[in-house]
Amino acid sequence: MKEKFLTLEGKLWLGGSVALILLGCFSFTGSWKAALILLLAGLIINPIIFGHLLERVKLKDRFQSRIAITWVFLVVATITFQSHQIQKAAEAQKIAELEAQKRSEELALARAEEVKRRAEAIMLEFSGDRERIISDLSEAIAAKDAEKAKVIVERYSAISDMELMALGAKYQELQFKLDKDREIKALLDNAKSLKVDDYASAVSVYSKLVQLDPNNSVYQQKLARLEKIKADSEEKARKKLAEQKAREARDNEIKSQFSAWDGSHREFERIIKESMNDPDSYDHVETRYIDEGTYIRVFTKFRGKNAFGGVVVDSATADFTLDGTLLRVVEE
Repeated sequence: MKEKFLTLEGKLWLGGSVALILLGCFSFTGSWKAALILLLAGLIINPIIFGHLLERVKLKDRFQSRIAITWVFLVVATITFQSHQIQKAAEAQKIAELEAQKRSEELALARAEEVKRRAEAIMLEFSGDRERIISDLSEAIAAKDAEKAKVIVERYSAISDMELMALGAKYQELQFKLDKDREIKALLDNAKSLKVDDYASAVSVYSKLVQLDPNNSVYQQKLARLEKIKADSEEKARKKLAEQKAREARDNEIKSQFSAWDGSHREFERIIKESMNDPDSYDHVETRYIDEGTYIRVFTKFRGKNAFGGVVVDSATADFTLDGTLLRVVEE
């Protein structure tokens, strides 16, 4: 056994054993479970102890089972160490949460105590100087000094005193009225800055004014008048748009009768060619028209060969419907 221990392999396994034992000692602070596994592994692979174990079970280490044992222990120790670290982190987080909750509860309790202390101090203050406080609040409301009244009401809001509560209700009414008056003034100022023809915005402003002050006949009459003007203006705008579209459609219908290339009236040109001695000699010069309302009068000038083969300039006039149908040829 001693000879085997002094071999190179024995020395290497002894070094590995010592390394695992030292690693296990250092691992105690991180995970005592992993440390115990490493210590056990270091003891088992120790050449002396491993040799005694082989003699006990009467086996020969032909396949270097210590290598496999070492790897198994290292893997198990690593897994155990990581698992222990995760567990410790979870426990630390839970402890931190409990401490934070405890601090929060202590802070809430301290705040509650402070609120209670202040409430008791305010109650004592009110009891000792009730007449003056009631008088100051009443005078502030009478003078419409909402800021001063607000300070008094908010300071003694927790006091259950009938007269104080009644004055508090009066303050709320005063504050509501002042807020409404400010909003009404802002709306009236806005109405003054509107353009003369901005009826939609004016209707919106006076609708809000009527909501704020439904009994104000001036606002009601103004709103009714503006709504009528707005409706009339919108109706006029609709009619104007419809007339404009009708005009555009009419103009497009008339223009569609004429060639975009040379301005000739296509139907009139066809009729003229049918009456010519030599239709192929037709040469358009110019065409114009007058809109007569229910029809158009077309004037056209053209060149063409007469019965003797000479080229002459001629003209013709005809009336057409708005969709291009011939009404009559006008004799000149």
